[in-house]
Amino acid sequence: MDDKPTYKQPRSDGDVIVYRESAFSKATFLITIFVTLGLLVGIVLSLDDLDATSGRIMFWGFSLLASATMFLGVNLAQLTVTVTQRRLILAFGLFRKKIKRLSLRTAEPTVIQPSQARGFGQRRGREGARFWTVDGGSGVRLEVRESDTEKSAFYVFSSREPSRMINILDIEPRR
Repeated sequence: MDDKPTYKQPRSDGDVIVYRESAFSKATFLITIFVTLGLLVGIVLSLDDLDATSGRIMFWGFSLLASATMFLGVNLAQLTVTVTQRRLILAFGLFRKKIKRLSLRTAEPTVIQPSQARGFGQRRGREGARFWTVDGGSGVRLEVRESDTEKSAFYVFSSREPSRMINILDIEPRR
C-alpha cells in the first residue's frame, strides 16, 4: 500500500491570461463608507430600545441594510478587465460578463460620458450599449456578435489605456 500523498493538478480549461487591468472607483468607495457609517449610527441608536419590538425591527433593518450596502460597495468599487486567449472578462467583484474573443467584431477607443452611461457601474446606456464603468474618461467600445443570431450587442468599459487594450484584443475584421 502506497502512503504517499498524490498531487492532483487543478482542473483547467487551458485558457491563459494574456492581460489584466483594474480600475478603482473612488466615488463608489466613498459612498459605501458614508452610507454604511450612517447605518451604523442607526444600529447604535437602536441598541437602547432592544426590549421593544420596534427597537429589534430597527436594529435588524439597519443591520441588513448595512450588510447589503457593504456587499454591493465592495463588489462595485473595482472593475477588472481580463483578456485570456479565448475570452474577454469584465468583472465587478462577483458580477461577471464573459465574452468569447471570436465573437468580437470591432473595437474602438472612446470617451465615456456619465450621462451617456446613465451613471457608473454595470448599466445599460441610452443607445442600448451595456456599460461597465468606474468613472468618466477613457474606455473601449466593442461590437459583439450575439451567439445565436447575427445581431450585434455593444459593450463599453473603462480602460486606462484603450489603444493598448485594443491591440491586445487583436480583432481582425470578419466578413
